[in-house]
Amino acid sequence: MGIISRGNGGRFMNEELNRICVHQEFEILILSQVLKKSLSGESIEGEAKEKIQKMIEHIEKRTSQNHPSRKMAEEWLL
Repeated sequence: MGIISRGNGGRFMNEELNRICVHQEFEILILSQVLKKSLSGESIEGEAKEKIQKMIEHIEKRTSQNHPSRKMAEEWLL
């Protein structure tokens, strides 16, 4: 196996990478549900709306302004 699987440090890195991937998958699933509701004409209100706004802010903060993915995402909606 690769470097990630070697020793305790590798195990930690592997577990951390797994945690990050699971968290990001959870974000994607939540945002896909929001998008489905939005496309069907439903609105998101109250506490759910606040949580979603915080999630979006968190995603934007962890992605640098000049990251290629950010530009691609912005262009995709044009």
